[in-house]
Amino acid sequence: MTPFDYSGKQALVIGGSTGIGNAIAQMFRQCGASSHVTGTRTHASDYSPSDLSNMEGLSYSQLDLSHPDALSQWDHGFEALDALVICHALSLFNGEEFEADVFRNVVEINLNSVFDCAQRFKPMLAPTKGSIVIVSSLAAYRTIPMQPAYTASKSALLGLVRALSMAYVKEGVRVNGLAPGLVETKMGKAGHPDFSELVKKTVRRIPARRTADPSEMAGPALFLCSPLASYIIGQTLVVDGGMSLTS
Repeated sequence: MTPFDYSGKQALVIGGSTGIGNAIAQMFRQCGASSHVTGTRTHASDYSPSDLSNMEGLSYSQLDLSHPDALSQWDHGFEALDALVICHALSLFNGEEFEADVFRNVVEINLNSVFDCAQRFKPMLAPTKGSIVIVSSLAAYRTIPMQPAYTASKSALLGLVRALSMAYVKEGVRVNGLAPGLVETKMGKAGHPDFSELVKKTVRRIPARRTADPSEMAGPALFLCSPLASYIIGQTLVVDGGMSLTS
């Protein structure tokens, strides 16, 4: 078995219906895993290529973590998991995050529900000595203007990765993180008032001179879940085309 042969393995990507999560789920599938994703819409058919979504070959469940009881009431049907990727997030771009209620809501989804997902599925990862990858953001290292809740919650995920890794490794479960740089995703395109202009300005400061395709986050995620990363615990891997090297 090669390190990226996931034949007979079960992978779950929370927030895997679009963008980065979807690309990760598809690579798991291409490497032989049974790949399950969640999203907020009722059916898999509610997603389209315009959402940066490819649901071919993926199992799908609706899971809207903005509802407090959604996770505890979800009948997922898993007896065991080999890989869990937690990739859901909420981001608002027009200063709404400075409103107290909005700030708390973003933190609830981007931080608290990530912890809830890890806790919920750890018992299913322990028997397989599986792995968790928590998707953070380069925002954890570089402040994003007008997004205090997103910046704070993604920064907090760095600490959550470290803390969970220390606890979970006792049961054989490795926890690591992934911090993408500028990736063209549905969330950015739909939420930012002028995303294309933002991309033009930002690309000038990226040594790679381009944004990342969501698929370029999939390889690092599968690596972190693979035997090649067996001695990597509690780390967050920055995948940003060199953006963090610039001022």
